[in-house]
Amino acid sequence: LISYGIALGRLGWRITFLGADTPIGAIQEMADEIRIDVVVLAATTPVRFANVIEPIRELARDVPVALAGAGANARLATEAGAQLLDGDPVAAAAATAGAVAGA
Repeated sequence: LISYGIALGRLGWRITFLGADTPIGAIQEMADEIRIDVVVLAATTPVRFANVIEPIRELARDVPVALAGAGANARLATEAGAQLLDGDPVAAAAATAGAVAGA
């Protein structure tokens, strides 16, 4: 996630890293207060996402959400209404920047 953020930063994006175990509610509050182009959540195991799938789905109604890390998979991303970021963090950052610019 940090590599992804660095890559986006080099593309001119402003990045805010909230850290591990940030509650989804706190992310939602931040999204309500400032303009956010995308929220990226990372986990090392799928169970970390599965345990908070409903709050992620609610967040994704208000702001684009992407799931990343070894715990992210296509099924969880679809269930959460999120985009899946997989593979190389630099390529994923370029894809995110392109998708937001095209939106």
